[in-house]
Amino acid sequence: MNHLTIGALTLLILSGCSQDAPWDQALVCSGFERASPVQAASSTPAMPYRISVDVRQRHGTIQLKSLNASPWHGSDGKLHFQSHFAGGWMAGQLDEKSGVMNLILERRLEVAGEQQSTRTVGEYACVAATGPLLKGASVSPRA
Repeated sequence: MNHLTIGALTLLILSGCSQDAPWDQALVCSGFERASPVQAASSTPAMPYRISVDVRQRHGTIQLKSLNASPWHGSDGKLHFQSHFAGGWMAGQLDEKSGVMNLILERRLEVAGEQQSTRTVGEYACVAATGPLLKGASVSPRA
């Protein structure tokens, strides 16, 4: 093959890799999280930090933080979701009317033969990914 053909094939392959999957719904959520060890008896509470999270929904599955969860609509009118995986679990709810999402994520890891768990709790304000992005507006941390 000549260099032009190889270059064209490379460009074709790379352009196909950058295509985003078609999502039924895409959200950008901005808010605060607190992460803390589950077993720690610390007198100092975990400090909140600001973070943005992408949430995608497709074919009845929600994807966030590289995890997939099964959603259902609760009697409270909110979209609930949860997932159990080898290294922990995740549960949350999204109020689709107000855009407020709450999330709890626990991850387990074995270090030097000791089991360690970290729980992350977050509250976020969500908007459609195709709409205006949040600029400074977010859910404030609860005291």
